[in-house]
Amino acid sequence: MIIVLEDDHKVSAEIAEILKDQKLEIFSNVDAFITASEALSPKLAILDFDFAGIDGLEVFKRMRGSNPYLKTIMLSSSLNIPLSVTAAKLGVSAFLRKPLELGNFKKEIDRLINEEEQEILVLDREGYEWLLGTSSKAAEFLSSLEAAAFNKKDVLIIGEQGIDFKGIANLIHSSGPNKGKKFIEINLSSFGKETAESSLFLTLQELLLFPALSNVKEANDQVGTIYFEGISEIAEHLRRQLVLFIQKRRKDQRVSQEIRIIFSSFTLLNDIEDSIIVSCPPLRERKEDLPVILEALLASSKNEEQKISSPLLKTLMFYDFPGNYEELKIFSKSQPLDLKGLPMDFRMFLNSKLNELLNDRVYELDEVRRDFEREFLTVVLGYLDHDYFSASRILDLPKTVLMERLKELGLEEKTA
Repeated sequence: MIIVLEDDHKVSAEIAEILKDQKLEIFSNVDAFITASEALSPKLAILDFDFAGIDGLEVFKRMRGSNPYLKTIMLSSSLNIPLSVTAAKLGVSAFLRKPLELGNFKKEIDRLINEEEQEILVLDREGYEWLLGTSSKAAEFLSSLEAAAFNKKDVLIIGEQGIDFKGIANLIHSSGPNKGKKFIEINLSSFGKETAESSLFLTLQELLLFPALSNVKEANDQVGTIYFEGISEIAEHLRRQLVLFIQKRRKDQRVSQEIRIIFSSFTLLNDIEDSIIVSCPPLRERKEDLPVILEALLASSKNEEQKISSPLLKTLMFYDFPGNYEELKIFSKSQPLDLKGLPMDFRMFLNSKLNELLNDRVYELDEVRRDFEREFLTVVLGYLDHDYFSASRILDLPKTVLMERLKELGLEEKTA
């Protein structure tokens, strides 16, 4: 089955003629095409970038959210190199120019349909909810994960605090060529002294040499991946020794060249050569994915009865989440689900409100002040379980003044 999204009847007819020996469904409606990409289990999708009213890349991102591994050919009337590069980065299989050149088009169709099916990342496990989403950042990240998983090169994972580096490393290992072998984790933060450093290299030498010296062990008893956490946090001399040690293994005939090395780091390390770099986007850069991630986290934490109110979701969309996905995961387990579940201080709250106000319509100054004061007092009273005496003391306001202000802001009934 091949599905096609095309609103140009002439091009639709041309594609139908070229692919008359294939089972084909042609759509002129984006929603129907997206639904078919999942419901019909097609082998291939063809979509026109020049589709009226919507960017073809946006259609592709939506489709990828429903079927992230569907091979896709994108058509365009212009030979736009930057566009084709962007499409390739997002995961488009082929980018072809219109009018279609019969031989080249048929060749790409045959290549993609007959191409051996590639293994896919297994994302339907608890703990990987944060990978869900249809944003461009999510699509790029998923593509980089696929490239790392279905390769034999070493990997460098970079990102910020609050990102599950070990989970990513395990996902790469469990989806790649060594998935039947052992996944070994080494936390480098425990190797700080000279004696500990010696122990590190002895352990590493044993792990690297052992598979090549033993031919009788079962595959699942052999080392497939060694994951080093925290390489950017150790002393520079130790990092250089470790990198040099691993580089030398490639030239040692006694060492299994099949063992993959995966590093995680908060910064890009230039001395780790010939490795695939997987850059993890922070949550603040893919806020459009927040609702679906939060919904999945609520489901996995058996917290589905907790509802996400529109005001709460609006505030979350402008909150920077300094703790990234781990902070969101902890927040999703809060009962009740409200702002008290966030480790938000006054500065964070202020930044969140500024982000919201600057992103929205033009406000009058008095209106801005009232909106800010209303939400700020709501948060303060929420944290204090509506203890007005404590609130008046913290805010340095007489209780009568505080209660009068709450009444003016329309908060008295809600908070009393």
